[in-house]
Amino acid sequence: MKLPRPTARIVLAHPTGNTFSRAAAEAFYRSDLLDTFHTCIAVGEGNVNPVTNRLYAQRRCRIPHALIRTQAGRELARLALQKKGWFPGLRRHESGPLCVDRIYHGLDEKVARWLLRQKQRPSAIYAYEDGALASFRAALERGIQRIYDLPIGYWRAA
Repeated sequence: MKLPRPTARIVLAHPTGNTFSRAAAEAFYRSDLLDTFHTCIAVGEGNVNPVTNRLYAQRRCRIPHALIRTQAGRELARLALQKKGWFPGLRRHESGPLCVDRIYHGLDEKVARWLLRQKQRPSAIYAYEDGALASFRAALERGIQRIYDLPIGYWRAA
């Protein structure tokens, strides 16, 4: 007996596309629940651009590239400046234009605008600490369920 396909669709948003958020995207995709994965930098299966395939290899996600929405510019600039140690003021915590907080909020605002434009609304948005306020407000306005993930530090390091 074949089980019916789920009708729920989940939008997943995580600015840095860390290992855990990519694993969540892959699990949602395998369960036929993923609507889209929003992150700053990622590359998916079937991407035909050799430059992004090489540049984003560490951010590879085993989902179709067509399901990934990216906002790479500011995050790439932040990472490049961090690696070189240049212009630390641009990355200053909570105040620099390229600080992690601004990157998170920028993606959150983009996801919020995207949610408000969708004709077919997703069932839920799954977002993470410091990157969910605007998208959750937009989801509330559209009647979309909100799932908030507050990760904790790695237990062994604690």
